[in-house]
Amino acid sequence: ELWPAAVAARARIVAMQRGPEAALEALAELPDSTPDLTAPPNAEILREQVLLLQAAKRGKEAEQTLAAALAAHPEDAVFLETRAA
Repeated sequence: ELWPAAVAARARIVAMQRGPEAALEALAELPDSTPDLTAPPNAEILREQVLLLQAAKRGKEAEQTLAAALAAHPEDAVFLETRAA
């Protein structure tokens, strides 16, 4: 889907310009309701959020976010790839 890819790309741009914390804030302030990051269609957003959390030295939160997605969909390729990164 285009929307998750666009949200993830926007977060990357914000992170490059203003840092990972600003990008995480941008993700939290999405105009629509917060996407379900445990849903496979939103895997690109989840991956970006996990990378941003790690960059912001919030590794435990990154692990918890990813663990919730894997618990819901243990065979999802993007979730598994994110875990390996």
